[in-house]
Amino acid sequence: ECYVRLTLWEGRTFVILGHREHSREIYEKGVALKTASFPRGGPNTFPWQAKASVYQQAVLASAEPHPDRIYDWVFLDMENFLTETRVGNLFIVKYASGNGRRAVTLLTPPEHLILNGVTRRFVLKCALDLDFRVQQVPLTRHDFFNADEAFLTNTSWEVLPVRELDGRLIGSGKPGPVTLSLHRFFKRRVQEDVTSRRP
Repeated sequence: ECYVRLTLWEGRTFVILGHREHSREIYEKGVALKTASFPRGGPNTFPWQAKASVYQQAVLASAEPHPDRIYDWVFLDMENFLTETRVGNLFIVKYASGNGRRAVTLLTPPEHLILNGVTRRFVLKCALDLDFRVQQVPLTRHDFFNADEAFLTNTSWEVLPVRELDGRLIGSGKPGPVTLSLHRFFKRRVQEDVTSRRP
């Protein structure tokens, strides 16, 4: 029900405790995203795998003029491929029918221009356990606009549904069945892990 963040800086250790609480509405309706007006720099500009570097552009995006309903901003790289949001990793869901059942594929940007979050990695494992296909490939806004579902991940949100990007609805415009089932499975796996570690 809370998070613990450990930071090491100039020989000192900082421990931050925070309460993990988000509005139920964002999970029931999904959130709106907007593309940031400036691109994410190349892999040699900042080490995006380090949180300290990621936050620099997050602060810049937060200072942009924006409608109150925008929940987070999406960064594009120098070639206009999606990378991540200020504090979360991106996923899209595509459906495909075959063999009498609906196949599910999760697509997410590759690791070289993102912070490969621990929650992202755990969601990828959960997806494979649910027999979803997983592809880490460059994605465009066109891919995102034409997704059947979309969601974000980070330690605080866990799995957060996305309803729109730049004013365009994603899929049905509300949290989809794959996103919801993946979030339930994620929470169950985390609880099982916590229970198994108790003395």
